[in-house]
Amino acid sequence: MFNEAMEKGKVVAKRNAERSKRIRELREQLNQIVTKSTFAGSQYDKESFAAQAQGLKRQIEALEATVD
Repeated sequence: MFNEAMEKGKVVAKRNAERSKRIRELREQLNQIVTKSTFAGSQYDKESFAAQAQGLKRQIEALEATVD
């Protein structure tokens, strides 16, 4: 029984680590998009970057809301 709890704890810890890593990656992508949009020339480019940023924000929020 103790071993089962330890194994479950390891699985949860691994999932949490993977989720944290994915959140960091998405935030880095978001930062890159924000930087690109700052220097975007056309309105179309700015709107495109804004849509990408919004999608990444939703993904980050969904991952942060996930609970094991």
